[in-house]
Amino acid sequence: MFKNVSIFRMLLLALAFLMTSCSTFRKRADVPPRKSPTQTHKTIGKDQKLRGQIASYAKTTLGSKYKYGGSSPSGFDCSGLTYFVFKRHNYTIPRTSSAQSETGKKIPITKARPGDLLFFNKGKGAKVNHVAMVISRSAGSLKVIHSTSSKGVIVQDINQSNYWKPRLLYARDLISK
Repeated sequence: MFKNVSIFRMLLLALAFLMTSCSTFRKRADVPPRKSPTQTHKTIGKDQKLRGQIASYAKTTLGSKYKYGGSSPSGFDCSGLTYFVFKRHNYTIPRTSSAQSETGKKIPITKARPGDLLFFNKGKGAKVNHVAMVISRSAGSLKVIHSTSSKGVIVQDINQSNYWKPRLLYARDLISK
């Protein structure tokens, strides 16, 4: 009797396994195929949802301290922050603000959208030495997230900043194709 119950249980388990595993192999027309984690977002184009996700993720780093050469939540410099956020969204970008300033497509500052990068010069000349990420734009307001040596990772309205506004050089779009 125990032998029959045992065989019966094994048959039930095998049947249950087959029934559940079959559904995972069927293709459904209403479900888009999944992307692998290493696949880039080059084909997304002007996807506002992705831009929102990138900007929202960047805000999770608010309050992180400044650390020269830092690229993790334990401490960020300006380009380490943008590098970290883009890396979490499967984008590989250069590590320094100067190199990031040559990535993507140069766009007018007036067209910058969430996820776009703004580049600054803190000294004389046109050499890039600071980067920030746009998180929102509205009439008269251009809010960015960036890591500053004095305050760490903060959100700031560039148009209201007497320090950053005159140092703003240009914007670049790394998301659109």
